[in-house]
Order: sequence, then C-alpha cells, then structure tokens
Amino acid sequence: MIELNRKTRLRILISCVAILLFYTVLQSNWYEIKGEGEFTMGPPKESNFTVTYDIEPDSEDGSFKLGRATPFINWMSTRDSDSNQTSPPGGSDSGDETESKATDYTRYGIKVMGVLLICSLIGRIFYEQKHSLKIAFVIWMVGALLFSVGIPLSLGMDNGDDLSEGETPIEEPTPESEEFPFFSITSDMDLIFGGVQFNFNASGYDSGLLTDEEISNLSHAPPQKGDVGYDEFVAFEGSFSLKPSKGFHYWLMIPLFWLIEIDFKSLKKRLNL
Repeated sequence: MIELNRKTRLRILISCVAILLFYTVLQSNWYEIKGEGEFTMGPPKESNFTVTYDIEPDSEDGSFKLGRATPFINWMSTRDSDSNQTSPPGGSDSGDETESKATDYTRYGIKVMGVLLICSLIGRIFYEQKHSLKIAFVIWMVGALLFSVGIPLSLGMDNGDDLSEGETPIEEPTPESEEFPFFSITSDMDLIFGGVQFNFNASGYDSGLLTDEEISNLSHAPPQKGDVGYDEFVAFEGSFSLKPSKGFHYWLMIPLFWLIEIDFKSLKKRLNL
C-alpha cells in the first residue's frame, strides 16, 4: 500500500476541489446583462419591464418580462400621433444568424485556462517545482480577467454596430421634440462587484395624447397637479447592469482552498511571531 505524506494528500484534495469547482463553472452562467425599468408618471404608470441576457459556457440566452402590462398596452393603443411610434421593448431579431466570434474565443480561452489550471495543480502532486503554485495563480488570474474584462469587451466587438447606433440606455436616441415636448434624459454610472451599472431617468409630455392648443400651453417639466398636460406627462426610471454571474464566483473560490497547504506554524517562526 502506497503511503502518502501530508503535503501530497493536501495537494490531491486541492486538485479534487479545483476539478469540482471548474465543473460547476461549466454548468453555470458566466455573465449577466440586465435591464430594469418602471414608468413612474403618466398613462403607463406602474408598468415595468425586465430584460436579461445571460452569457453561458456554450450559448447566450435572453428573456423579456413585462409587469403590470395593462397600463402600458392601453397607453400604446390609445396614442394619437402623426409620427412613427417606437415599438415596445422586445427581443432581438431572431433572424440574425451571425455568430459571436469574439465571445466564442473568450469562452474557449476560459475553458483552456481551467484545463491548464487543473493540470498545473495535478502536476504538483507528482513533481516538486519551486514556482508551480505561482504559475497556477497566474493561470487563474488570466481566467479571472477573461471573465471580468474579456467577456464584456468581446460582446462590444460582436455588437459594435448596434452600440454605434445608440442602442444602449446611456446613448438612447432622443425622440423628436414634436413627439415628446420637453423631453429630457439623465444618467449616471455606479461600479458594482465585478461590473458596472448605469442608472437613467427619462421624461416628457406625450404629444399623441394632447391637442395642439394644449401643447402650446405646456409648461416646463415636471408639471404640477392641475397643470396642462399633467396626466400626459410620462416619466421613466431604469437601470442597466453588466456583471459576471455565478460561474465567475465559483472561479474566484478556487485559490481559497490553496490556503490549507500553508504551514502556519512554520510561517510564524519565519516571521518571528
């Protein structure tokens, strides 16, 4: 029977945990793009929607949910405007079969980093190398950067045409002044764990629900109750976030288990504690 010393047993345990965590990474979502918004004034008040777009290990998956839809649907059906109306938010054109090449390369890179990381940890069981754990850490760090930076950059490369046309909450094209008089939009950006979140507010009078005389008597927004156009003043609040998902969190956990290999007693002696 082969007897294994403490260091070898710990390295086997570390390798097994790394394999388990990497398998979990491959079964989880990697990156999440999420948009949420709610109408706070006007005919569609209290209607809200949530749009999610998940980057998975082998594909993408999107969903759209409209909550308290009746006010929004009634608002869109009763509008009376001569200009073209913007269609309600919906899914992307399913007819676009273009592959996201940059995103696919990033996925491949993360998987390669995971395999290399496991191989480097397993190699430490059989071969004693001075800088083997440092090499494993560098591989892990490259994978973490691919999660947090590589995926959003690759998405930007794959969807550059859409972004350049202003199809983001921050660069949303403003409607014609005749369509929404006194239209305004403000936005700000917050840093969140591993990602970024954009918050924005938009408002304006809906000219499709007003007569020409009422439009000429509108006051600067926001109106007070009783003012002309108060009931037709539409306000919207929303947020748009980009952040790594569960797969990234499992990836971050991998090096935490390397700490069990540290001999804290020897470390204290070296530090004279």
